[in-house]
Amino acid sequence: MKIFLLKDVPRVGSKGDIVDVTQAYGMNAFVSKGLARLATPNDEKVKLEKEKLRNEQKAKEKDSSISLMQRLQKQVLRIAKKVDSKGHLYSKVDEDDIVQAIYEIEKVSISPKSIIMAKITSLGDFEVEANVNSNKYKLKINVVKDLD
Repeated sequence: MKIFLLKDVPRVGSKGDIVDVTQAYGMNAFVSKGLARLATPNDEKVKLEKEKLRNEQKAKEKDSSISLMQRLQKQVLRIAKKVDSKGHLYSKVDEDDIVQAIYEIEKVSISPKSIIMAKITSLGDFEVEANVNSNKYKLKINVVKDLD
């Protein structure tokens, strides 16, 4: 017997899932308690259509993130930091600074967790790695003196 879950049920499924269970278990544990209803052939069609749309959306997002990272690889991310009289940075360049620089260029936000980098504590040119959609991209960073 196939049931359509109306609510999340631990160890069974999430809301909107169609689950195959025995008739007695389905009627007593789910349908009678309002957690599910009997699944119809239309429910399966709708679920397949939603799954197809979700997969298409994921593919579009993956394609757009790949093109974003390819564009970023061709650019140099400029990060301005304040320095002391000896030319040392007051604060190190971290993942958040790189995410901010990407946002300023592309108006797209990526997760700081996707940036893999060593500690940058001086002015100059550096490379960091971004791990997006299981692909690794090398980004060029230029740390310059903030003139403010």
